[in-house]
Amino acid sequence: MVVHSLMQQLEYSFSKEGKLDQIYKQYFDTMGGIKRIARENFNMKKQHNGVDSKIELCDGEHITVQEKWRTREYTGDLLIEYCSVYQSGVEVKTGWIDTINSHYMFVVYAPSQVVKIYPVAQLKRAWTLNKDVWKKKYRMPNVYNKGYITLCVAVPEDILQKSMWETTSMQYKLDLPNAGNL
Repeated sequence: MVVHSLMQQLEYSFSKEGKLDQIYKQYFDTMGGIKRIARENFNMKKQHNGVDSKIELCDGEHITVQEKWRTREYTGDLLIEYCSVYQSGVEVKTGWIDTINSHYMFVVYAPSQVVKIYPVAQLKRAWTLNKDVWKKKYRMPNVYNKGYITLCVAVPEDILQKSMWETTSMQYKLDLPNAGNL
Protein backbone atom coordinates (compact mmCIF):
# COMPACT_ATOMS: atom_id res chain seq x y z
CA MET A 1 0.00 0.00 0.00
CA VAL A 2 1.27 3.45 -0.94
CA VAL A 3 0.94 6.07 1.79
CA HIS A 4 0.20 9.57 0.54
CA SER A 5 2.29 12.38 1.98
CA LEU A 6 0.50 15.68 2.38
CA MET A 7 3.81 17.38 3.19
CA GLN A 8 5.39 16.17 -0.08
CA GLN A 9 2.38 17.45 -2.03
CA LEU A 10 2.59 20.81 -0.24
CA GLU A 11 6.32 21.09 -0.92
CA TYR A 12 5.71 20.39 -4.60
CA SER A 13 2.87 22.92 -4.74
CA PHE A 14 4.90 25.60 -2.95
CA SER A 15 7.83 25.07 -5.34
CA LYS A 16 5.49 26.05 -8.20
CA GLU A 17 4.35 29.35 -6.70
CA GLY A 18 4.29 32.06 -9.36
CA LYS A 19 4.42 29.61 -12.28
CA LEU A 20 0.83 30.42 -13.28
CA ASP A 21 1.31 34.18 -13.43
CA GLN A 22 1.47 34.26 -17.24
CA ILE A 23 -1.68 32.15 -17.48
CA TYR A 24 -3.43 34.48 -15.03
CA LYS A 25 -2.45 37.46 -17.20
CA GLN A 26 -3.94 35.77 -20.27
CA TYR A 27 -7.11 34.58 -18.55
CA PHE A 28 -7.79 37.80 -16.61
CA ASP A 29 -6.92 40.29 -19.34
CA THR A 30 -7.39 43.29 -17.02
CA MET A 31 -5.14 41.91 -14.30
CA GLY A 32 -3.26 44.54 -12.34
CA GLY A 33 -1.40 42.42 -9.80
CA ILE A 34 -1.23 39.27 -7.70
CA LYS A 35 -1.16 38.88 -3.94
CA ARG A 36 -0.14 35.48 -2.57
CA ILE A 37 -1.64 34.14 0.63
CA ALA A 38 1.19 33.62 3.14
CA ARG A 39 2.07 29.98 3.79
CA GLU A 40 5.42 30.22 5.53
CA ASN A 41 6.82 27.00 6.93
CA PHE A 42 3.70 25.14 5.77
CA ASN A 43 1.54 27.04 8.27
CA MET A 44 -1.75 26.42 6.51
CA LYS A 45 -3.71 28.50 9.04
CA LYS A 46 -2.68 31.51 6.98
CA GLN A 47 -4.25 30.04 3.87
CA HIS A 48 -7.93 30.78 4.26
CA ASN A 49 -10.75 28.81 2.68
CA GLY A 50 -8.80 27.33 -0.19
CA VAL A 51 -7.43 30.62 -1.49
CA ASP A 52 -3.84 30.62 -2.72
CA SER A 53 -3.78 33.94 -4.57
CA LYS A 54 -5.79 37.10 -5.01
CA ILE A 55 -5.83 38.56 -8.50
CA GLU A 56 -6.32 42.31 -8.52
CA LEU A 57 -7.98 43.66 -11.64
CA CYS A 58 -7.28 47.14 -13.01
CA ASP A 59 -10.65 48.37 -11.74
CA GLY A 60 -9.74 47.38 -8.16
CA GLU A 61 -11.88 44.24 -8.02
CA HIS A 62 -10.33 41.07 -6.59
CA ILE A 63 -10.69 37.49 -7.80
CA THR A 64 -9.56 34.65 -5.55
CA VAL A 65 -7.85 31.56 -6.93
CA GLN A 66 -6.89 28.17 -5.61
CA GLU A 67 -4.09 26.28 -7.37
CA LYS A 68 -3.92 22.50 -7.43
CA TRP A 69 -0.75 20.97 -8.83
CA ARG A 70 -0.94 17.36 -9.98
CA THR A 71 2.09 15.18 -10.59
CA ARG A 72 0.15 12.81 -12.82
CA GLU A 73 -0.84 13.02 -16.47
CA TYR A 74 -4.21 14.54 -17.32
CA THR A 75 -6.64 11.64 -17.74
CA GLY A 76 -9.81 13.50 -18.71
CA ASP A 77 -11.32 13.84 -15.25
CA LEU A 78 -11.25 15.98 -12.13
CA LEU A 79 -10.33 14.38 -8.82
CA ILE A 80 -12.76 15.75 -6.23
CA GLU A 81 -11.89 15.22 -2.58
CA TYR A 82 -15.12 14.96 -0.62
CA CYS A 83 -13.69 13.66 2.66
CA SER A 84 -10.27 14.86 3.74
CA VAL A 85 -10.07 12.77 6.92
CA TYR A 86 -11.90 9.45 7.22
CA GLN A 87 -11.17 7.42 10.35
CA SER A 88 -12.83 4.37 11.87
CA GLY A 89 -15.73 4.51 9.40
CA VAL A 90 -16.50 8.17 10.14
CA GLU A 91 -16.08 11.24 7.93
CA VAL A 92 -14.13 13.45 10.36
CA LYS A 93 -13.21 16.34 8.06
CA THR A 94 -14.88 17.33 4.83
CA GLY A 95 -12.87 17.59 1.61
CA TRP A 96 -11.87 20.63 -0.42
CA ILE A 97 -15.07 20.53 -2.51
CA ASP A 98 -17.01 21.71 0.55
CA THR A 99 -14.42 24.08 2.01
CA ILE A 100 -13.04 25.86 -1.06
CA ASN A 101 -14.14 29.48 -1.09
CA SER A 102 -12.32 30.96 -4.05
CA HIS A 103 -13.79 32.24 -7.31
CA TYR A 104 -11.71 29.93 -9.52
CA MET A 105 -9.66 26.79 -9.19
CA PHE A 106 -6.72 26.25 -11.55
CA VAL A 107 -5.69 22.59 -11.74
CA VAL A 108 -2.29 21.97 -13.32
CA TYR A 109 -1.33 18.53 -14.63
CA ALA A 110 2.39 19.20 -14.83
CA PRO A 111 3.51 16.16 -16.90
CA SER A 112 0.83 16.88 -19.52
CA GLN A 113 1.32 20.66 -19.38
CA VAL A 114 -2.46 21.01 -19.12
CA VAL A 115 -4.20 23.64 -17.02
CA LYS A 116 -7.91 23.26 -16.35
CA ILE A 117 -9.86 26.24 -15.00
CA TYR A 118 -13.04 25.78 -13.00
CA PRO A 119 -15.44 28.46 -11.72
CA VAL A 120 -15.94 27.32 -8.14
CA ALA A 121 -19.59 28.37 -7.71
CA GLN A 122 -20.67 26.20 -10.66
CA LEU A 123 -18.36 23.37 -9.58
CA LYS A 124 -19.80 23.32 -6.06
CA ARG A 125 -23.39 23.52 -7.36
CA ALA A 126 -22.74 20.60 -9.73
CA TRP A 127 -21.29 18.64 -6.79
CA THR A 128 -24.29 19.38 -4.59
CA LEU A 129 -26.72 18.20 -7.26
CA ASN A 130 -24.77 15.07 -8.27
CA LYS A 131 -22.62 13.93 -5.34
CA ASP A 132 -24.67 10.87 -4.43
CA VAL A 133 -24.53 9.49 -7.99
CA TRP A 134 -20.88 10.48 -8.48
CA LYS A 135 -19.81 8.82 -5.22
CA LYS A 136 -21.30 5.54 -6.42
CA LYS A 137 -20.22 5.78 -10.04
CA TYR A 138 -16.77 7.47 -9.94
CA ARG A 139 -15.40 6.57 -6.49
CA MET A 140 -11.63 6.16 -6.43
CA PRO A 141 -9.70 3.73 -4.24
CA ASN A 142 -9.03 5.10 -0.76
CA VAL A 143 -6.00 7.36 -0.40
CA TYR A 144 -4.01 6.25 2.62
CA ASN A 145 -2.29 8.84 4.78
CA LYS A 146 -0.57 8.47 8.13
CA GLY A 147 -3.45 7.69 10.49
CA TYR A 148 -6.38 8.43 8.21
CA ILE A 149 -7.90 7.88 4.76
CA THR A 150 -8.99 10.45 2.15
CA LEU A 151 -12.04 9.79 -0.05
CA CYS A 152 -12.28 11.05 -3.65
CA VAL A 153 -14.17 10.68 -6.90
CA ALA A 154 -12.76 11.14 -10.40
CA VAL A 155 -15.55 12.76 -12.42
CA PRO A 156 -15.06 12.59 -16.21
CA GLU A 157 -14.57 16.05 -17.71
CA ASP A 158 -17.51 15.78 -20.11
CA ILE A 159 -19.90 14.81 -17.29
CA LEU A 160 -18.55 17.55 -15.05
CA GLN A 161 -18.73 20.26 -17.74
CA LYS A 162 -22.29 19.27 -18.69
CA SER A 163 -23.39 19.39 -15.08
CA MET A 164 -21.67 22.74 -14.48
CA TRP A 165 -23.35 24.17 -17.58
CA GLU A 166 -26.74 22.92 -16.43
CA THR A 167 -26.28 24.67 -13.07
CA THR A 168 -25.83 28.03 -14.80
CA SER A 169 -28.83 27.59 -17.08
CA MET A 170 -31.27 26.37 -14.41
CA GLN A 171 -34.38 28.44 -13.98
CA TYR A 172 -35.83 28.83 -10.52
CA LYS A 173 -39.45 29.28 -9.58
CA LEU A 174 -39.72 31.32 -6.44
CA ASP A 175 -42.85 31.35 -4.35
CA LEU A 176 -42.93 34.91 -3.04
CA PRO A 177 -45.70 36.17 -0.84
CA ASN A 178 -47.29 39.27 -2.29
CA ALA A 179 -45.61 38.66 -5.66
CA GLY A 180 -48.47 40.52 -7.31
CA ASN A 181 -47.19 43.71 -5.67
CA LEU A 182 -43.86 43.67 -7.46
